[in-house]
Amino acid sequence: MEMLQSQSEGDNLIGKFGVGFYSAFLVASRITVVTKNADDDKAWVWESEIDSSSYSIREATDADGPPARGTKIVLSLKEGAEEFAEGEKLTNLVKTYSEFISFPIEVFATKSVPKQVEDAEATASATEEYKKKKIEAEAKGEEFTEDAPEPVMKTEYEDVQEFVVTNNDKPIWVRSPRDVEADAYNEFFKSTFKEFLDPLAYNHFAVEGDIEFRSILYVPGMAPFEQQDMMAKSRAIKLYVRRVFISDEFDESLLPRYLTFVRGIVDSNDLPLNVSREILQESRVVRVMRKRLVSFFFCSLSVCPYKLCVYSTGS
Repeated sequence: MEMLQSQSEGDNLIGKFGVGFYSAFLVASRITVVTKNADDDKAWVWESEIDSSSYSIREATDADGPPARGTKIVLSLKEGAEEFAEGEKLTNLVKTYSEFISFPIEVFATKSVPKQVEDAEATASATEEYKKKKIEAEAKGEEFTEDAPEPVMKTEYEDVQEFVVTNNDKPIWVRSPRDVEADAYNEFFKSTFKEFLDPLAYNHFAVEGDIEFRSILYVPGMAPFEQQDMMAKSRAIKLYVRRVFISDEFDESLLPRYLTFVRGIVDSNDLPLNVSREILQESRVVRVMRKRLVSFFFCSLSVCPYKLCVYSTGS
């Protein structure tokens, strides 16, 4: 069997494969990647362990369960991370961070499926009643024409394990506002931000040009309960990058502090998926986004509520 071995320092491994990939070691003691090109007869296995500064590449065997084509990634969970093998935990993570990405994510989960089974007790009771009526009719010399009872059925639920798609929602902000009813905007607002009143106003817009992003901003139906909430760190703007949820913890990166009551989502095409707090503070993209968000928020209060606005940042 052909074996290729590469020895590297940990920092170089991150540089080679990316911090996003190596973040899997937060929960895994070993990462195994089995991959096969559709045009290649061989499949290959890449492996690395958490305490090692090296990785290995070898030809896959039948024991590795290579796919016919594509890639399989196996995380061997480390002690204390067993919860990440639970369907409910994985589903919640997908719903939080990847609910709106453009390809389906399936989670192997247990769900209850209804099925019809015979209710033996009820069937026996119906049969006994039928026999009693028949005997009474025959004793009176009467013709008995009633049909024998069918088995009595009841619904029971069976737990089955199967792959279930957990992110089948198309994000409302990528749709044309002409195709989105007001009720859909209201329901998205209430479910996303845990509000119980409809918003007073909203603005669904896109910015195009040298930077691109889409957003929906809402004016809540009720002011904050306490004035101090207005000065707290805002968690009301949810930042997505290419439909992947990044964070909702911001100081004044996306909106000034006097607008912390505003709720909304921002989906950027220009920020990296591993955007950090430092990037948010220093990025020109974020500064432009902030200006446009403020501008379109006040637009929603005046001349263009409920409409799609497109602003070009190009020359």
